[in-house]
Amino acid sequence: MNPPKQSRNVRRSERLLEAAGYSTIRVSGEGWNLIAVGSVDLALVRVTRDSLTNEQREDLASFSCPPNCRKLIHVWRRRERFPDVMTL
Repeated sequence: MNPPKQSRNVRRSERLLEAAGYSTIRVSGEGWNLIAVGSVDLALVRVTRDSLTNEQREDLASFSCPPNCRKLIHVWRRRERFPDVMTL
């Protein structure tokens, strides 16, 4: 049985971040899918197949985090090898 596309895309984003030198942790809640911890920063990552609504973006943008934290959205399009990455 094939895994759901959302979890497949989370794993794909996880591998990309790990290749860039981050350690990743899968999370659920508050709209984030991954926490990526690097040597000098960390990133909160939302993985999706579709663009987010303005309301969803505002919710993620208003999430409180430390100054060295980036908020990223990975949008996986069909048949693409890499996601569209947006920074909030």
